Amino acid sequence: DILLPELNLAFEFNGLYFHSDKFKSKNYHRDKTDAAASLGIQLIHVNEDEWLVKQNIVKSRILYLLNKCSKIYARRCTLKNITSKEFNTFLTENHIQGSYNSSIRLGLFFNGELVSVMGFAKSRYTDTEWELTRFCNKLNNTIVGGAQKLFKHFVRNYSPNSIVSYADRRWSNGNLYNVLDFNFSHNSQPNYRYFKSKYKTYSRISFQKHKLPNLLDTFDPKLSEASNMKNNGYYRIFDSGNKVF
Repeated sequence: DILLPELNLAFEFNGLYFHSDKFKSKNYHRDKTDAAASLGIQLIHVNEDEWLVKQNIVKSRILYLLNKCSKIYARRCTLKNITSKEFNTFLTENHIQGSYNSSIRLGLFFNGELVSVMGFAKSRYTDTEWELTRFCNKLNNTIVGGAQKLFKHFVRNYSPNSIVSYADRRWSNGNLYNVLDFNFSHNSQPNYRYFKSKYKTYSRISFQKHKLPNLLDTFDPKLSEASNMKNNGYYRIFDSGNKVF
């Protein structure tokens, strides 16, 4: 929908209904991301619910991509372990994907204000020991050297054997992980979220088939999860997959 050729940057606005699996294939958004990348263009996908409900976060992400954020230098920040409440409140206000349960929560403070966080938890899906779950700066700010400072503190103090993390290809080309000296592993298959209205999407984990009898008005055990959801007015919108590091 928008192309900035001088920055090799493009934006797609995805209305949930017409970009759902009623009209688009599972790989539609991934294939468009790949096609843009083959031309050296980073394609950002903004979903309708994000613009309607999290517009301030979307705008902040765009400012970052345009290199228009205010700069704070990590060397002027104090690093502290933070509480789960501090961590998740900050993520809810500043991260496009919201909060996440993390056992190790680190924060950078500038003049007493929390301006950047990084979280870690035991890995969910792989044999890797740890997962870097979230990294996030305060809206409309970039913390120069912040990710490196937080990550080095974790490595130095928790001695991890291995760490995995995921970059959402709708929003990221994974440059952060190159800065942190991660190795790229592979691109994952597209994932999906459910929606019933344009204002909110739901994780597929919330609607696994064994949970559906207690969640849906009508449920047929002979049908698939997706078919049962569709019969109750829900559709799926697929992403572009993740870069796995």
